[in-house]
Amino acid sequence: MKPTRSSWPTRLVASRATQSYFACLFFLLFLGCGQEQESLHDADHYVPPHWPANLMDAAHKMDQRYQGLLDGELDSEDLERNRSELRDLIAWAPEIAADTDLTESQWLPIYELSEKLRKRLEGADTNYADWQSDIDQLRQLLTEAPVSAPGYSDS
Repeated sequence: MKPTRSSWPTRLVASRATQSYFACLFFLLFLGCGQEQESLHDADHYVPPHWPANLMDAAHKMDQRYQGLLDGELDSEDLERNRSELRDLIAWAPEIAADTDLTESQWLPIYELSEKLRKRLEGADTNYADWQSDIDQLRQLLTEAPVSAPGYSDS
């Protein structure tokens, strides 16, 4: 059957609309796939440079920040940064410990001591030498935890 004169332009318009639709679709797909992301997690979350890799790293970074506070050789900006990063590390310790295979009885002392130290850091107490035993105890809990946690990886 031969197309009539009146149906021929309709088919042409429909064909052009279909062509435009597919051209736009191809263009959008091409643009959408042009950028690669390593992970959706990386795009959505900022990871601070002082975020520890594991419990041992947390204990080490805590010690570095604490010693910086004790030395008294930092200017006011560095002192505040050290104090802020120490506060972060202490607050993150229970979260990092929870990501291991620690039992609740192993995790609870880490949490309780972290909360105690975090409250001191939020206050005006700047006599850092008085915190030595609590900091040492938390570091000890963090460094000894991997030995007692099955499945802990130091990497």
